Amino acid sequence: MRVVFLLMISLPVTNGQLNHQIRAHFDFESPVKHDYKLSGNFCELRNSHFHGGLDIKQSGTGKDTIFSIGDGYISRIRISPDGYGQALYIDHPASGLTSVYAHLDGFSSTIDNYIRQYQFLNESYDTDLHLSAEIFPVRKGEFVGLMGNTGHSFGKHLHFELRETATDKVLNPYLMGFGISDNIPPTLLKLQIHGLDSQLHKVWEKPVNLSPYHAETIELSGIVSVPASRAGISLNAYDRTNGSANRQGLYAIRLYVNDTLVYSSVMDKLPAEQSRYIKGFVDYGAKLKNQGMYYLCYRYPGNDVSLIQHERNGIIDITTGDTKNVVLEVEDFAGNARKIKLQIQRSDTEKKPVEPPVSATLIEVHQNADVVIKNLNVSFRKNSLFRNIYLELDTVIQTNKNTLYRIHKRDEPIKTPLKIGITPDITIPDRLFDKAIIIREGSDTRWNCGGSWNGRQLETTISEFGNYTLGFDTIPPRIKPISFLQKAGKFNQFRFSIADNLPVLKNGYTNAMHIKVWIDDTFHICPFDAKSQTLTIPLRNLEKGKHNLTIEVKDHSQNTAYFNSEFYR
Repeated sequence: MRVVFLLMISLPVTNGQLNHQIRAHFDFESPVKHDYKLSGNFCELRNSHFHGGLDIKQSGTGKDTIFSIGDGYISRIRISPDGYGQALYIDHPASGLTSVYAHLDGFSSTIDNYIRQYQFLNESYDTDLHLSAEIFPVRKGEFVGLMGNTGHSFGKHLHFELRETATDKVLNPYLMGFGISDNIPPTLLKLQIHGLDSQLHKVWEKPVNLSPYHAETIELSGIVSVPASRAGISLNAYDRTNGSANRQGLYAIRLYVNDTLVYSSVMDKLPAEQSRYIKGFVDYGAKLKNQGMYYLCYRYPGNDVSLIQHERNGIIDITTGDTKNVVLEVEDFAGNARKIKLQIQRSDTEKKPVEPPVSATLIEVHQNADVVIKNLNVSFRKNSLFRNIYLELDTVIQTNKNTLYRIHKRDEPIKTPLKIGITPDITIPDRLFDKAIIIREGSDTRWNCGGSWNGRQLETTISEFGNYTLGFDTIPPRIKPISFLQKAGKFNQFRFSIADNLPVLKNGYTNAMHIKVWIDDTFHICPFDAKSQTLTIPLRNLEKGKHNLTIEVKDHSQNTAYFNSEFYR
């Protein structure tokens, strides 16, 4: 598929369809040679972030090859056991864009040899190489890699992105001509009407099941009475593209009240640092309750994600005796649209918000605040939150342990990480000082949040409210053979399960496990898959005879585990 752009075009808005700005003078080709189908689209809602590109399905004909979409050079090679797995970044100077190819199973032989040399010299599988233009120039249509399933991927596909090189903003590839056929309108599942207090916290909600309706326009019967002076709408919906059963994200949402546009979001461009703002873009509480991903059709005061394009905030003010005519429109990039019409009014009785505890502290979105309880300090900076909260802190005294701190309610989204510091309640022996970490206590898992000493206080950052305590990590990781025989025979590889007792929450204060493998005292390049916690040790190029295998695994606190064994080929 060849994609050519002529001029900067601004398509007019007609029949509710969106204004698409198409860029000019770019001569791109498809990253794959088959007519592709999608399993994911740009900015669809993922668990903790907006999806940054297109997920292109495999062709079904074997190993799918990946090609550069245009002339340029490889500017970055990133290899990680999670995230994008094996990924290439190619800069295209003529357009000012960078294309990204992620979850690859392998690279061209030239690229692969270069990477392996770097890994060998640095004794590390993890790789993050930033390259100058003269090292790896590429031409349009040049083979660069193989479609795969590496990193945080759960099926073979290509994650394909386009970014502005200068700003690193991710762009919707549809705008650059990488769209596919689509005549399927979005599917609407459920609507929620929220009654809101002055800080935009829900005091009441009414679910409306939309699944029986298949018309282009759904008109809800009756008038919904809301026991609050403010109302908001949220929507559980998805889109599909031709030839794919995968649920994908909506492109645009518009909310009208009495024929006035009060809210609009469009999935065109997103700064990289805003990807995690999804927590304030969806009904975060409903997500944690496994009720589904609901698009909030109103804006929290601290939510400045650039996907929201209208200056109004979508909040519906309701006065007594006044009926509001509400229209919600959703649309995909191809212009397939659905519409919901309903009426709301204020009920005679108002649902009062739950009064916060007397000890709660008001934290406002646009102000700094430091809150202390016992030996815990929580530091809020401007725009740490999406909306004002009455911060609730509590303590639980643990026998012969440090205090457990309950920091607010888990269903309240945090916008940017908060710094917390805990001073130990107990005297820490010298041998444990470097093993001290802050632990998040989950319902079934304890998470390592790391920490750095600032005087007598251990500091870290958190991205989620919950239960935290100061603890110690003294247990080394576990190395368990999955497929290993001393008489290896014609084995092409060994596989080991590698796990730590305290999974790491990466936050700048923690490090993931560091794994090294030696065969006959020579470093061996071995991929580790974080999602399956599997280390693979290739044996294809190993000579026949006796060999010695050593595996070393260090966790965040430098607890180290070893596996040593002889084997025979």
